[in-house]
Amino acid sequence: MAFLWLALCLTPACCLLHRDEDREPPIKNLRMQPETRRLTWDLSGNVSEILCFINSRLITKAIDNRYCQFRVLPSCQVTNFTVASTGDPPFSAGILYPTPERLSLPNITGMCNKSYSIMEWNMSSHFNHRFTYELEIQKGSDPAYTEEAPGSYFVLPNPGNYTVRLRAHARFRKTWTEWSPVWRFECDLGKDTHFRDWLTSALIPLGALLALGLGVALCRRYSLLQKLFPRSRT
Repeated sequence: MAFLWLALCLTPACCLLHRDEDREPPIKNLRMQPETRRLTWDLSGNVSEILCFINSRLITKAIDNRYCQFRVLPSCQVTNFTVASTGDPPFSAGILYPTPERLSLPNITGMCNKSYSIMEWNMSSHFNHRFTYELEIQKGSDPAYTEEAPGSYFVLPNPGNYTVRLRAHARFRKTWTEWSPVWRFECDLGKDTHFRDWLTSALIPLGALLALGLGVALCRRYSLLQKLFPRSRT
């Protein structure tokens, strides 16, 4: 009997032979309910018994042939849940939980000067919270090289003008995502530009002070003229 259940579980549902091609499968709409930790389905045929398997290993018998109850569910690793029933003909079906997630890479933001560049990004996922990141950096015309980031940030010394792209993989996944688009940072704008920025920032408050001093001087001159040449009253 155990051999029969194992063979049934390992046989894909699409490969099982049915005597009547028009006959509906006895189990439809197989789904996981995470809040109750139940694997449930719609029963549309006569079956004597339904068993539930995780990664081809028998775990439990269905309750009233309506659902299987689990103590815990995987939160990160994608797992194969299978149900198998005896009947005429026998039947099995399976789903993956949690559903494999296609990660989308975030935008890289940052601020920099001639000494340092600080890059940041924010990776979001429904199932994974820990990622390993790899950066591909190219400074000017130098060959590109890779650096591993300890978290969702990276500090690059003496950056100059450079381009960077990012890829990641989750803690429980061995494959990397695709590379992100290339981002360009211009951190070395040249001495003339820095001097022009400094001169502009210095002249703005100086101009304000000169305008204030000119106003005060005009007021004092006007007051002095009034004292030297008072208006005669007719």
